Amino acid sequence: RLFRICSVSLYAGTRSRFCLKKENWLNCRRYSTESVHEHENKYQEPFKVENHSYSFVPQVTEMDSTSGVRSFSEYENTDKEKEVRREQGLLMIDAVRRGDLKSIQDLIQNGAPVDVLSRDGFSLLNLSASPDDNDTIAEELIRAGAPLNWTTWNGSFPIHECAWKDARKVARVVLNYGQNVNSRDAANRTPLHVACMKGHSRMVTFLIHCGADVNATDNHDGTPLHLVASFGRSGVASTLITNGADPKAARFGGHTPLHDCVAKGFKYIVVELLELGVDPNVMGIAPWTPLMLAALYGHHGCLRTLLRYGAEPDIQDYNGETALHYACRMGDQISAKILVQNAARVDIQDNDGMTALHHAVIKGNQM
Repeated sequence: RLFRICSVSLYAGTRSRFCLKKENWLNCRRYSTESVHEHENKYQEPFKVENHSYSFVPQVTEMDSTSGVRSFSEYENTDKEKEVRREQGLLMIDAVRRGDLKSIQDLIQNGAPVDVLSRDGFSLLNLSASPDDNDTIAEELIRAGAPLNWTTWNGSFPIHECAWKDARKVARVVLNYGQNVNSRDAANRTPLHVACMKGHSRMVTFLIHCGADVNATDNHDGTPLHLVASFGRSGVASTLITNGADPKAARFGGHTPLHDCVAKGFKYIVVELLELGVDPNVMGIAPWTPLMLAALYGHHGCLRTLLRYGAEPDIQDYNGETALHYACRMGDQISAKILVQNAARVDIQDNDGMTALHHAVIKGNQM
């Protein structure tokens, strides 16, 4: 009996050894059992197998309620089970990546786990997201118990991965099985944000048809239309605006989508937005117009386009400066010439009483 309790104590931890010193046999037995439970519980979280690019959640069997301690043979069997699950998990990950439906079905029938992660943190459903016809694979995995709500390192759900890869058939499957079309990742972006960022026009249409919020905002208050403008994705803005997207929505910093595409110099997106009826003089929260940004960054094509669609060159910002002030301060002779040719006034003074010429002289620019 003493040998048994000493063996338990060596495994169970400090509390049991303390009980032995006090010769408190009852508490020793209780703390030993609790320590074994703690030892097992810490293995219930997923962990990475570095050399196999695979992680899993091992299945912990019930303890012997009479002894509170497993035998060595039980632990040996558990290690064998873990190794089998590792190998099956590796085969499952490889089969999903290859799109091998037959191998996946065989593995599932042989008890292969579907709650596995690749080394880079992707679940099987994330890996199944592909423009290829992988919808059958995704449905097979879900029916076998693959978790829908596991996320990647950046908080992306399987529906985000579908939006990124334009996998509409897989997206339809995960949505049919309960995935939220407005799920948020770590940056608070929805799948529609992701599809707009990539410029997948068909995926954008599909997500909107499934109920995606066209005015959802991310951590920087950016809407999907902001991402279309910032990344220069043509052919998507019209779909968003016709389905209720607000072209005057201002993100962090006060920029509207028109401000964003002008700042990046995406002339074709500027034309697309203006053709859809966006006000060329929109200011949003920011105290400057898109024309001022075009003059500031020297995007001459955007400058001409805005003026052609009715942008007012003499609007003043909170400092009383016009687009001509911006061009002269930057020493941009071409922008200044374009503005003057489009009836920009050269005598407007800012809040300090300085004209555009004053700014050019102060900066040492020849205009």
